[in-house]
Amino acid sequence: MLQQLPLSAIDMIRGEELPDGVGSVERRRRCRHVADPLRERARLTELTPRGRRALRVMRSNALDVEKRWRDVLGEHRFGELRETLLALLSAETGES
Repeated sequence: MLQQLPLSAIDMIRGEELPDGVGSVERRRRCRHVADPLRERARLTELTPRGRRALRVMRSNALDVEKRWRDVLGEHRFGELRETLLALLSAETGES
């Protein structure tokens, strides 16, 4: 269920693509803004080492929750839950 992105995939995210919540993440020193080497006036937002640690903890916790839910629901019902959640996510993001 959890889409695992390699840390390199989120290492450098365009600032304009981040939600408004980046301010709180930045205040906690989990990300920083750096110059974009490809676009002169643009800035990139990247995770700091502290942010990478936080991401690993969040990912680990999410995987633990998934395991508990799978144990409680069983494989079939968990698969149905996963499909339902993915359908809802797709509807929210406009993806098919």
